[in-house]
Amino acid sequence: MELLAFIKIKNIKSLFIKRFLLLVVFFVLSPITIIYANSSESKYFEIILPEGVDLDEFYAVIFRDNFTLEEIIAPLPLPANLEQHVLMALDSLYLEVANILDIQPQGFKTRIEVYLDKSKITETAQLFSVDNYSDVAIYVFMQDTIFISIEDLTSASLGHEIARAIISHYFVVPPPEKVLNILTGYVDMKLGKE
Repeated sequence: MELLAFIKIKNIKSLFIKRFLLLVVFFVLSPITIIYANSSESKYFEIILPEGVDLDEFYAVIFRDNFTLEEIIAPLPLPANLEQHVLMALDSLYLEVANILDIQPQGFKTRIEVYLDKSKITETAQLFSVDNYSDVAIYVFMQDTIFISIEDLTSASLGHEIARAIISHYFVVPPPEKVLNILTGYVDMKLGKE
């Protein structure tokens, strides 16, 4: 009888601990979803924007340099809203980079997580032990995510990280860093000329 009472108390404690941990996880992770409330999906990307930045601003920052995708998008019918236009432009950038590399990985879909400042890129690189990275953008293979800072971002730097993601998706084992640098350097050169 005492054993049954002990087991019931132990089960109640276990249930309480599980519910408590679930609540802790919920309340710890809920600020993350509040900070990154803006997200959109295209065919090739899931874009997660920080609060206060919408896709229009993101588009304006990425395509503020000389390289624009208007020539690629121009023959296509423009979507009804600007959000779809932005997503189409990002997918067009992916297609342009994939065409330059002549690599079309099956089922490619990766995340783009946007930060407001460059210090977060450094923190992310340290967190995932990435040695060779730009202070504007970084692709982390383990997370299958491109982390970018909206500060000083250009379409060419995003194209560079998209190239890293494409190469990493295409090969069963990601190639060595030197090979990645050679291939992404080729993409940089081609994007710079166009």
